Amino acid sequence: FAPAVAAAPIEAATGSTLRHLTNNIQGFRLSGEIASSEWPVYVTAEQARLPIKFQVGYLSAISVMPEASYLTLTINDVMVGRANIRATHSVRTFEFDIPPNVLQAGFNSIRLTAEQRHRVDCSLQATYELWTQIDPSQTGFLFAADDVGVANIADLAALPPNPQGGLPVRAILADQTTLASVDHVLRAAQAIAVNGRFEQVLVDVDSGAADDAYGV
Repeated sequence: FAPAVAAAPIEAATGSTLRHLTNNIQGFRLSGEIASSEWPVYVTAEQARLPIKFQVGYLSAISVMPEASYLTLTINDVMVGRANIRATHSVRTFEFDIPPNVLQAGFNSIRLTAEQRHRVDCSLQATYELWTQIDPSQTGFLFAADDVGVANIADLAALPPNPQGGLPVRAILADQTTLASVDHVLRAAQAIAVNGRFEQVLVDVDSGAADDAYGV
């Protein structure tokens, strides 16, 4: 078993690396006057002790009034930060500092909530014109570039997903393989998905190693 490190190949200007969010049931689109989406995120004990930031990338409808519309980040029911929604023409990003002891080793609840007001129309129909789209490729935790990531099987759930929120599982097989080897691969992929509680596992079988640091 050789897990990939949690550092993703997308680097921020500060030298940090971005750990993306996994796909969830609610999705990455926040629609209406008040909407929220929640993600389970697992971190290792070492990661929980480090200074960490959270980056949000988003795009909003032109009908959203920036002066009265907000995006709020909550971690484990603690409000971490709040910012005006000001991205009506292109994707914008902003960062929140995570206070000490808010992020815990193991399971964490990450929630983004949008409070949105219309620029002109206050009718019920106008609420359907209000939306903020979270960009999964630019949203997640900013870890230090030298973060060691997942180092043992107990931390499987902390494996880094790809920018679209899926967890790649790359199985390396020899050119000449057997049905027994294929069966072992399927069992291993299933064990990773179940024990890591991943909702979207992307299994790829090849004879070479992956060229990025996502998944395992």
